[in-house]
Amino acid sequence: MQLNDLLQEHSLKSISQRTNISEENLEALLDENYASLTRVKTLGFYSILEREYGIDVTELKKKAKAYYKENRLDEESVIIESTLPEHEKSGKGWIGWSIVAIIVAAVVGWYLFGSPDLNRIKEKLPFFSAAYSQKTAQQNKKVPESTLTEKVDGVTETEE
Repeated sequence: MQLNDLLQEHSLKSISQRTNISEENLEALLDENYASLTRVKTLGFYSILEREYGIDVTELKKKAKAYYKENRLDEESVIIESTLPEHEKSGKGWIGWSIVAIIVAAVVGWYLFGSPDLNRIKEKLPFFSAAYSQKTAQQNKKVPESTLTEKVDGVTETEE
């Protein structure tokens, strides 16, 4: 089955729906108007038609390849240019990393100190523990000497 035979059995619209090739591109293939298509599209469309309908399009592929070779359209290339000047391309990475570090520090600070739940903070930081708080409270207060106890030889005695 050739491409013309396929058109006798199926409409252009039904072929387009089944293969997802636009009707305009199918018309270009039928007319062998390779100038309106790229080499990759032309050969790809032929492969899709071959796969979907089981038709032999090797002769059409050979014609297309010969056309593109003759007209030098097979050497399609894409050139990507950077829009940044050379002096801005390198050496500025530390600014980005500095911004990332500041954001991370802010998130950690908010996580630890931004929460109003002091019990949560006390669990995370050891100097907020109860033992530390009591010890510093005793150091900061004037405790009467009569309440101080001294342990001598395993026996606790109250000083007077």
